Amino acid sequence: MHGQKQQFDERSLNRGSWAVLLLALAYIASAMLLVGYAFQLPSDGWTFDTNGDLATSVAPIVDHATPLLPGDQLLAVDGQAILLNDGTLRPVAPPPNWQIGQTVTYTLLREGQQVNLNVTLHQLSWADLLRGYKLSGNIWITNLLWYVIGFGVFFLRPRDTAARLLLLFTTYWNTINVFMQRVEDWNFGWWPPELFYPGLFLNLLWVFMFGLMIHFVLSFPLRKWPLTRRPRLVLGLLYGLPAVSLTLTLLAGNFAIYNIALFSMIVILVVTLVAATTHNLRRVRDRVVRAQIGWVALGIASPIVATFIPGALLNLFLPNVNNTAVLANWAFNLLGLLLPLCFGIAITRYRLFDINVIIRRTLVYALLSALLALVYFGSVVLLQNVIGRTADEQAPLVIVISTLIIATLFAPLRQRVQAFIDRRFFRQKYDAQQILAQFAQTARDEVEMEALSSELLHVVQETMQPANISLWLKNGDA
Repeated sequence: MHGQKQQFDERSLNRGSWAVLLLALAYIASAMLLVGYAFQLPSDGWTFDTNGDLATSVAPIVDHATPLLPGDQLLAVDGQAILLNDGTLRPVAPPPNWQIGQTVTYTLLREGQQVNLNVTLHQLSWADLLRGYKLSGNIWITNLLWYVIGFGVFFLRPRDTAARLLLLFTTYWNTINVFMQRVEDWNFGWWPPELFYPGLFLNLLWVFMFGLMIHFVLSFPLRKWPLTRRPRLVLGLLYGLPAVSLTLTLLAGNFAIYNIALFSMIVILVVTLVAATTHNLRRVRDRVVRAQIGWVALGIASPIVATFIPGALLNLFLPNVNNTAVLANWAFNLLGLLLPLCFGIAITRYRLFDINVIIRRTLVYALLSALLALVYFGSVVLLQNVIGRTADEQAPLVIVISTLIIATLFAPLRQRVQAFIDRRFFRQKYDAQQILAQFAQTARDEVEMEALSSELLHVVQETMQPANISLWLKNGDA
């Protein structure tokens, strides 16, 4: 009964849990309302890349014809210049004709030539929103799973600080990706004040995300200094400084203060993460805590790997295949999903000790893949030099021979790589395997019961390291 009551208490929501839950739901609801409001405004029906100095058209999200083409760079609308990076945070009055159903003149650069086009403005529909979502490269199932993992872990551990922080992080990250980026456009500054400032505020909460991550690192899996000594002061600084910087940024109408605060939070996060990880690995010996650290490390590494590895591998192995960018995007979204998933496993402790197996196999197959890739391309180049000079039609034969070489090398190379990984990173497991192999040989050759018993006790002591050990042999006459 006591265990059931304790489990019920862990899954019941207290005031802090309700506050975090309402905050997450309020952010999602605010973003949805903002998107609904923004889609009532005039639009040219195109998505634009606004990362450069000029807004560059990407693709239409409407199903009717428009005069714009991909790659057009917008200079002005009805003579009003488009300034993307002027650093000001104030709404600007649009041209008088910027209304639904009206026609405005776009001045743009097309293939290096300045042209003027008449563009009719429309009100976007929810079907247009879905088309824009699809064009963004988002995958609905991974976006949904971000919410499922965040809320699922929270309801399993609503009183756990780490679970609360994970919910806020996944909610902000995913909502920005799903909703807020759908309404970011070159004419954001032309929004009416009642829409401009809420949209700006919801976007600039980004600086708080780094405070959440620093709080998470200091709290999980063990609370660390300075949070253990001055918890109120630390939390006040972690969330107070972003709040002050955001307030001053909105009042001053300039990004300078915000950028300084954002850069400072990133530096603090990196320093905290390195220091906390180093301390945990050197000082903590608890198996549960070390397993949790392993899951967190795997979660942090997954988006880094997802950013660089899939695209590089696809371009290396499939350089002539179409839509490699689509495949890389799928790989990025799926690997990025490991971040909340690994954090959730660490927090809930579900199948916690599988992390050693996962890390071991990941290292083995990553190194194995790299070696096989080198062998494959080396054999292709070598065989092309030998065969390809006489007849180009021999290229398929080169591929077949190289593939057979890879198939032949796979099993022995995997065993050697696994032995190398165990020797370098899993020494205790490797030593245990060697001891068991040695005992198996001794058991085949040894006939003296006393010597065999002594060897058996030695094997158990070295591999399992129990606090006490004893051997009971049943009398054959009994």
